[in-house]
Amino acid sequence: MKKTIMTLALVAFVGLAGINMAEAQWGGGWMMGNGNTGYGPGACNGPGGRGGNTSANYENMEKFHNDTADLRQQLFEKRSEYYEAINQENPDKELAKELWSQLFDLQQQMHEKAVDSGIMQPGYGMQGRVL
Repeated sequence: MKKTIMTLALVAFVGLAGINMAEAQWGGGWMMGNGNTGYGPGACNGPGGRGGNTSANYENMEKFHNDTADLRQQLFEKRSEYYEAINQENPDKELAKELWSQLFDLQQQMHEKAVDSGIMQPGYGMQGRVL
């Protein structure tokens, strides 16, 4: 009797888990215009991506990427300096504060360049960031 109950409980559990996975459609999150969920083909920022990117937009993104190489390198270096400063045994709070301020300024410059290049709309902050 115990084995029968345990077998039925296991079958019910596996069945419910299968229904749950089938309902989730394995990729949920963003809702596409056709009612399907998930990130399917064309969901990237290339031509045909979900953002309505055209070849011209893709070229703008490539140009932005090439034009901001130095800025991205500076961001990387400042982040490294910042994490090195805060992970010391006795962190220098003033140095960390200054580095954080410089990081913020660099990120703001990156955002402004993204808006100027047309790959990001003004007013969205760093949502959907291009870093």
